[in-house]
Parts: sequence; C-alpha cells; structure tokens
Amino acid sequence: MRAGFCDDEHVSGMMNPRNRQRIAAVALVLLVVSSMLGCTKPIDPNSSVPAALQPIVFLIAAAGIGVGIAALDHHHSNSTSGMTPNITKPSFVGTVGNSPIDLGTDPSVPGSVGVLGTNGGPSMYGFTELGSSATNAGSYTLTAGYHPIGVAIDGTSNDWFDDGAGNVQSCAPPTSTPRTCSPLVSFSDGLGTGGVRAIAADSTHVFIVDDNGNKTVNWAAFALDGTGRLSGSYNYTGMGIFAADAAAAATGTVVATYLVFHQDGTSWTIPLPGPATLNTFTFKPVPLASANVGYDGTDLYFGVLGSPTTGSYQLGRYAAPGNTTGQNPGAIAAKITIAFNGQTSPNGAAFALPVHSLHTDGLTLYMLDAHGRLVLFNAF
Repeated sequence: MRAGFCDDEHVSGMMNPRNRQRIAAVALVLLVVSSMLGCTKPIDPNSSVPAALQPIVFLIAAAGIGVGIAALDHHHSNSTSGMTPNITKPSFVGTVGNSPIDLGTDPSVPGSVGVLGTNGGPSMYGFTELGSSATNAGSYTLTAGYHPIGVAIDGTSNDWFDDGAGNVQSCAPPTSTPRTCSPLVSFSDGLGTGGVRAIAADSTHVFIVDDNGNKTVNWAAFALDGTGRLSGSYNYTGMGIFAADAAAAATGTVVATYLVFHQDGTSWTIPLPGPATLNTFTFKPVPLASANVGYDGTDLYFGVLGSPTTGSYQLGRYAAPGNTTGQNPGAIAAKITIAFNGQTSPNGAAFALPVHSLHTDGLTLYMLDAHGRLVLFNAF
C-alpha cells in the first residue's frame, strides 16, 4: 500500500456490512462517552475500574453483548431457513408387472391408466392397464419385432403406439385373459424415420409429432380408422420438444386440437386441419427435461421441478390462460414438495427418484419412478 493511500481491497474489506456495523457501534460508544466524561460518580462502587473510566467499560461491554445477540439471531435465522419442508406423500406406489417406459391416461374411464413396457427383454413389448383403484385390468403383448416408444389412449379406450420409424398400430383394450395384440389398424405416419416423436389421441383422431432436430416440427393426424391424413409443420427458434410425452389432446375443444410442449417452456396449439400457432405464454420455471408437461386437456398444467444434484423435487401447477385469479398464464400457481435431499415422505410408500412420464386427468397425477413403478399423487 502506498503512503497516504488505501488500496481498494482494504477499503472494501473495511466497508463490508459486518465492518460497517462495528464502526457504527464504536461511533455510538464514542458519542455517548463524550457526554459522560465529566461524570465521576461510579456505576459500580465495588469495581476496581476508576470511576471516570467505568462508563467507557460499561458501553464497550454492552456493545459486545449486542454483537453476541445479533450473531445468535443470525444463526437462528439460518437454522430456520434450513428446516426440512413438509413432504407430500403419494396416494399410491406400485409395480406394474413389466418394465415401464411410458404411460397414458384413458379419457373415457376416469382413473384408468395404461403402461407400455418391455416384457422380459428389450425385444418384447407389452401393455398393462390399471383401473381406477390401481387394480390390474388386463394386459397384452405387442406383435413380435414391433418396438414402440410411446402410447396414447383414445376416447373409445383403444390404445395407440408409434415406433421410432413412424409405424403406427392400434390395439383393443386389454382383457383379463393375456393375449397378443392383433392390430385394429396399422400404417405409417409418413413423418420420416428420424427425430423425436410423440403421440396423442382423442375421441376422433390420433396425432403424431416429429421434431427433426433442425428447428422444425412436422405433424400428422389420422381418423381412428387410419384414414383422412392431415399434416403440417412449424418452425421454432428456441429449444426442441420434450424427449417423450411432448404432445397432448385438448379435449375441451369442439374442433380436434392438440398442444405440443417444448423444453424452453414454449408451446404450440394445432387445431385440425391447422395451422400451428405459438402460444403467447411460457411455463416458468420450465419443467425438468427428464419429465414433461402434464395436461388434463382443459385448463390444468403440471410439471416436475427440482434438482437431480440435491435430490429435492416438487410438482408445480401452472396458471392457465383465462384463469380468474389474476395470475400470469404459465406462472406457478401452486406446488408441493415430493422429495427433499433424496428422501420421500416418511408417511407414505417410498419411490425412486427421479420421476418421468407425467400425466393427469385433472383428479390424479400419474408418473413413473426410476425403478419403473407407478406413482400417483392427488391433483392440487
């Protein structure tokens, strides 16, 4: 340090909040002492400190006590902020009977969910449906050599699958007697053999989107008998669609309409026969890419929030367009904690983190955990 000057680091260190508090305390002591120096009456007659100096010693001690109290309060505040939050327990956790990779809700049977998975090996695929009480409602095996990547259930309870090459198959609902699916219809979606795909369905159409990785999403829709193909595309500037479950049917509309969700929180609406329109709202914070946006088809949007690093996760409900609460569409309207520091609720069945394949029918949130178990939470 040069003579007559203070270096910036030294000045900065002196003027940090803690040092400023100390300087203020000393200034207060000096101010009060200056008004007491003329006082010679001792504060404590039995003290060995001379009467004229006792006020100074008293004030310094008082300042020390104040610092100690402030430090204790600061420690208490930090301790309080680190308390474990209330962890919501799931309403159900259970095995499905296969190794699940995707699920879909049945719009015609409230509480019913179907799970696509592998049966005993990577080349054997099957589908299992669980009823509203999470009881097994039946299963079937898909045709040999067919490797679907996603499933959707239409309004007549038929199941729809698409593989990575665009081969679409439909199967009748499972029965109590296991069987091999004989496809009701089978066709190509015509969207090419690459990219990231997602499938959705409603009571009149099956809908497939394909993100080619070059900022373009192509889509195709078919009547439930496989005819009447409609198609289109849109270009985007942000991030691509979710790796799975990126499409959902908007069941509350008169015209068959679908939503496509992107990993940057944006979304597009596609009413048949098109065109696609970029929605004016964005989901913030964006759901984890390992999950997706769960949509009930009308006005409920959910996402998985949190951090794989800390093992803390939440389920968030987003405000919908046209909500009556005055919240900005896409903003978090409510949330619950489902895991904290890697621990799930001690009052409920344990499940493995993280979760994926989030879906909702408006009453229940359905998802799969890291070990392939079905996990249910009540919608909020």
